[in-house]
This record gives sequence, structure tokens and C-alpha cells, in this order.
Amino acid sequence: MSIKVLVKTLVQIIADKRQSSKELQVLKPISFFEFTYDYFVNKYGLLNVAEKKIKEIFNNLLLSKKNLSKLELYARLLGISDKAYSTDDMEFLFILMAKFEKY
Repeated sequence: MSIKVLVKTLVQIIADKRQSSKELQVLKPISFFEFTYDYFVNKYGLLNVAEKKIKEIFNNLLLSKKNLSKLELYARLLGISDKAYSTDDMEFLFILMAKFEKY
């Protein structure tokens, strides 16, 4: 998988996560890892296909994160980096992104 396809996929997942956070206003936000897992299960329908795609994304992310700082950010959001972000950090980031989107 190319870095371009990897980034495009992760940007789409973040956009969906931000949208669902706005719509649901959940009391306890789910982690980005859980959301990403659910995203692929819903997208592909079959658990084994979804898990295969998730493994492919994660492996490519781990191999490519040193080449692009944006990929390191995604790895941290997913909790698969040495320096992982908490769910609260992630929610704060999404709030900031939503605020800046207005300008």
C-alpha cells in the first residue's frame, strides 16, 4: 500500500470519527483504535476481511511513520506508537480541529 493511499484512508477515518463524535455526543468517547476497528468491520462486513485490512494498515503505518510526521500522529492516535495519545487527548484534538474548521 502506498503512503498516499494510507494517508487518504486515515484521513477518511478521522473525518468519520469527528462526524460521529459530533452526532452522538457520547458520554464516554471510544478510543481511535476501537473506532478504526469498527470502521473497517462496518466497511467490509466480514470480520476476517476487516481484520486483514486493519493489519495491513497498521503494518504499513508502522513501517512508514518515520517518513512522514502525519503518520506518526496517526500511530499515536491509534496507540501503536511508543508515545501514544490517550482518548482524552484525541477528543481534545478533534475539538480543536472543529474550531479551526470554522475559520
